[in-house]
Amino acid sequence: MVINISYFAATKGLNGGFIVFIVKPVNHRLNLKNYLKLHERETLTRFFSYRDPATDIRSFADTFMQMLCGLFDRDLKPILDGTYFEETPIDWQGYK
Repeated sequence: MVINISYFAATKGLNGGFIVFIVKPVNHRLNLKNYLKLHERETLTRFFSYRDPATDIRSFADTFMQMLCGLFDRDLKPILDGTYFEETPIDWQGYK
């Protein structure tokens, strides 16, 4: 199992933030933000992105990582332990 964490900086008019995927061998993917929405934990998705390019990135990243570590210890523990896995549907946004 692999955890991919990507960061992108906000620019004029575009959000910045993190994208997290948990990937299980043979191409099974869990998009963490979508997983939280599916499990009615949508309030946590606010930690994934920011809009203002002047945001204190260190503080933003620290807060995000604290939230992520909490999820790893609780909600995602069965997935990370390998006892359970749940793929999230891909939202093609009309491109498929």
